[in-house]
Amino acid sequence: MQQLNMKGNDGNVNGSSNGNGSSNGNGDGKIELRSDALQSWKEIAAYLKRGVRTAQRWERCAGLPVRRPRAGDRSPVFAFPSEIDEWMHSRPTRTFN
Repeated sequence: MQQLNMKGNDGNVNGSSNGNGSSNGNGDGKIELRSDALQSWKEIAAYLKRGVRTAQRWERCAGLPVRRPRAGDRSPVFAFPSEIDEWMHSRPTRTFN
């Protein structure tokens, strides 16, 4: 029995195209999802090297890019490090004299 490894135009194997999944390589067509998402306020705050309350305040007042799978203030949160990095670099820097 021969196993085919086909690459699409984007160079990904077996139709995995956007980085959210990858083939498990055994030819059964199942896709294992992988994510580098930060899954809680505690993880987001640790990534920012700040406290949880600071991260929550930055979401409310400064537009920290946090996502909620369901509507509501008390729903679970997640965030992507790349979006947080982009947000941090877009913020004005504060200088002290």
